Amino acid sequence: MAIRKRMLVIVLWALSLIIVGAFARAQTPAQRGGRTDPTIISGGDLGFRMERQVGDHVTGTFVVRINGNWWDVAPATNLKPLSSK
Repeated sequence: MAIRKRMLVIVLWALSLIIVGAFARAQTPAQRGGRTDPTIISGGDLGFRMERQVGDHVTGTFVVRINGNWWDVAPATNLKPLSSK
């Protein structure tokens, strides 16, 4: 009788691991496309869209998230240095 109880506990434990794994997988964001879609390295609402990588050099564009959509950042026209030497 004790062996059956242990087997039942092991089966239920394994089943619970499978269920938790499936639930955790469903909570991760889906990965879009392959290398054709640009990769965005982001924090909360600011990010960097990688366009090209050659060796250890990366080129790209700064982006900002507004209402869930990523937009390119345009530089300001009136740039002033923080300190003038």
